Amino acid sequence: MRLGLLGNSKLNADNVLLAIGDLLKERYALESVFIRSKPTFSKPAAADQVEEMLANADVIVTGVGD
Repeated sequence: MRLGLLGNSKLNADNVLLAIGDLLKERYALESVFIRSKPTFSKPAAADQVEEMLANADVIVTGVGD
């Protein structure tokens, strides 16, 4: 299983997602963890970013920060 983590670029979003990724790596045999962040929280991810996530992850976790 390939895990994707997509942050929304708000404060602490990446930290929370990285912690979740670490927990999931400890508990499950993940093939890889693919990490990206949106350039801004106020807009949806761009189509090319969505395609990149889909091409590199079987499961995607996204999160917000603050």
